[in-house]
Amino acid sequence: MIRNELFLRSAALTYYAIFSIFPITILISTIAGWILQDPIKQQAIVDALIGLMPQGTDLIIDLLQNVISTRAITSIIALLTLLWSATSFLRGLLSAIDLIHSREYTHSTFVMRGVGVLIIFLAVLALFALLFLTSVATQIAQAFSIPPQWRSALSILTSGLPIFLIASCAFFLMMRYIPGQRTPPRAALISAILTALAWMLLGYAFSWYLQSGLADFNVIYGSIGAVMALMLYLYLSNVIILFGAQLNASLADFETRATPYIPGLDDALRLLRLPLPETNDEEHPPNKPTIAP
Repeated sequence: MIRNELFLRSAALTYYAIFSIFPITILISTIAGWILQDPIKQQAIVDALIGLMPQGTDLIIDLLQNVISTRAITSIIALLTLLWSATSFLRGLLSAIDLIHSREYTHSTFVMRGVGVLIIFLAVLALFALLFLTSVATQIAQAFSIPPQWRSALSILTSGLPIFLIASCAFFLMMRYIPGQRTPPRAALISAILTALAWMLLGYAFSWYLQSGLADFNVIYGSIGAVMALMLYLYLSNVIILFGAQLNASLADFETRATPYIPGLDDALRLLRLPLPETNDEEHPPNKPTIAP
């Protein structure tokens, strides 16, 4: 995918994300409510879900909380409608990752929507894991006497490290298994870690940007200023994910590409008793050994 098309596809994904974020939030919170009967634990899941949003988008956070508090899935038709709406963004994102690696679509739309439904259920498990890891990290931090000047940094670490680990795992699964041809694990791991790191840095930078007063979206866009800020954040997030997919495709291509023919290289490798690389130039067959083993 060329660079210009990557930015255009990120913009298209942002459009789908705006329409999918509320159904996804309702579905995840509802499924968590079905699993957890304790209202306190249900609220902890909701708080963890809301906590993934960047600070400074208070109006959007309040809107999400209102939507979650009034959630009601009363029929199978309502559930299927929410699933269809929620998977629109996921289908587009997964299709874009597939296209970056294969230069053409290798999975059908219904397969991508099915994978999107699976991702929603896995997101619930990821939230449970996030709460568990955050609780463990907090207890470990409290077991040591930390100076007051380091407590704020420690708080960011205990809350950010679990998110980074879960995001890295999620991106690794997408980079590894979504393309039609599986990429090497090392390439997928490197791309996933860098993508998760860039996405988290974006969240911190965007929160600082909104709280610093450099941009007042309410003055420019009025009552929809928070929505515009959310669209900008989603757009930048999509750009980071697609750039991560492009990096993954490049690393996978580099690892699987045959070594070019270099005159005299075979003799040097035989001298060092190293295995000969494959050659991708049929016009230059490997040199015959000239040095006795």
